[in-house]
Amino acid sequence: MLGESGRSDLLLFGQHTVTPASHRLRASFQPEHFQLLRMVEDRHFWFVARREIVLHALRRFAPYDAELNVLEIGCGTGNVLRFFQRSTRWRLTGMDVHAPALEICRQDSNIPLVVASAVDLPFGQWWDLVGLFDVLEHIDDDQAVLDACRATLRRGGRLVLTVPAFPFLWSSFDVTACHRRRYKRENLVASLRRAGFEIERATYFMCALLPLVYAFRKLRDHFGRKSASSSDLPFEVRMPKVVNGPLLALLRVEGRMLERFDLPCGVSLLVVARVL
Repeated sequence: MLGESGRSDLLLFGQHTVTPASHRLRASFQPEHFQLLRMVEDRHFWFVARREIVLHALRRFAPYDAELNVLEIGCGTGNVLRFFQRSTRWRLTGMDVHAPALEICRQDSNIPLVVASAVDLPFGQWWDLVGLFDVLEHIDDDQAVLDACRATLRRGGRLVLTVPAFPFLWSSFDVTACHRRRYKRENLVASLRRAGFEIERATYFMCALLPLVYAFRKLRDHFGRKSASSSDLPFEVRMPKVVNGPLLALLRVEGRMLERFDLPCGVSLLVVARVL
């Protein structure tokens, strides 16, 4: 029950739980993009491949048939939550600082939703698993977020997160997406250890996209697209079927590789860490 999870200081609002702390982050995403993301994320190769890779990576750490208390921070319109709900027996809760995204999420989901800030989590030590999927890079004080996640996890609980990889891939797309940074594995691992986590897995993924992303974004910046515009994100998420299908197939092959070994490079980075 929500009332048993240390949320007694929260206010209920419809199907949402609202905390005053939710306004403390400056804008970390363009609100007008939420509806577009909801339209494409169930079939776009990047969103589909990411959620499948994350779930497969958790197989040996979080059994799918276990009734674990799972929180997704920065759940947005619910792409990962809905996939987890279909694939596991986990007791799921979604949280985001953007109420409009949660309004979209609840249109086709009965998962409890919380409006709150990632740097001021309104929970006690309740969660068996916390997920942040391409969220940490949006927040100025990422160390504070990792510390907050550590404080809300039960002893032995796990944090799973994905972030964009490699600073050399920085482009106008990152600016448009309100990213503060891209990560190298050793830097993120060091931050997690400072927060009191033990690293269980840290691997790059979406390796197959690395040369394509580098060439496309750098060439675009070189030929006059260095300044960000609100149209950049829609351009990147609108993917023709003739391109989307082959890229998804390629990333699913990579996903099978990740079941056997870590990858040395990629557009994204995935880490599973356990509370000591």
